[in-house]
Amino acid sequence: MVRHIGQQNGDLEVKCFPGIRTEEVRRKIERQQAQEVVIDVGTNNIRRQLDYITGHMYDLATAATTTFPKARIVIIGIFRRRDVPWWRIGSINATFHWVTYTALVTFAAPNPAYPTDPLCATEFL
Repeated sequence: MVRHIGQQNGDLEVKCFPGIRTEEVRRKIERQQAQEVVIDVGTNNIRRQLDYITGHMYDLATAATTTFPKARIVIIGIFRRRDVPWWRIGSINATFHWVTYTALVTFAAPNPAYPTDPLCATEFL
């Protein structure tokens, strides 16, 4: 998570909730106000079934659009990890892309579509 350290703009507020899951984030944002919301998805739920992850991400996206009806909402997908197969991250991010399209929010894909780093290329074979 990149945080604004030493940010001079007084209207920016960064809230970080490490270790919480999607359903807990939904409860945290219900009492907030914002013009822009960026949700950086972590990997706490990554071992669960894809239907479970999709349902909770959809609930989070729709809660964000309901809570912040005039805000620009961006959901950043999951970054590749060496301990999780690349296809698992790809299928979760593809599902998140569908969820964001359905909920009318923006999806930002953090990973390239193909391996560009020669040190990581063996993960894709």
